Amino acid sequence: MQIVFSAFEDPRLSALLKERSGEALVFSGVETDVCVLATILRAIDLGYRVIIVEEAVASSNAQGHAAALSAIFPRFDQQVEPVGVNEVMRAWP
Repeated sequence: MQIVFSAFEDPRLSALLKERSGEALVFSGVETDVCVLATILRAIDLGYRVIIVEEAVASSNAQGHAAALSAIFPRFDQQVEPVGVNEVMRAWP
């Protein structure tokens, strides 16, 4: 059994997103520095705009979580936008 970390490894996700014609993905999840990171990097490669809800991501490793939010994701400032949950709720249709 192969262990994978990106949600895009399941082809049904890409198919669903293509069907819905989305341009941006709003992210929440656990293991900010592993699964969330892997999925976001793949989303960037696929051309999606990524919105990370800061209060809706977490990790069992506090240092890894902090590093992802403060050092890794800011490197992708053209593709990744960290936002607070209140901002998401105000913008949600």
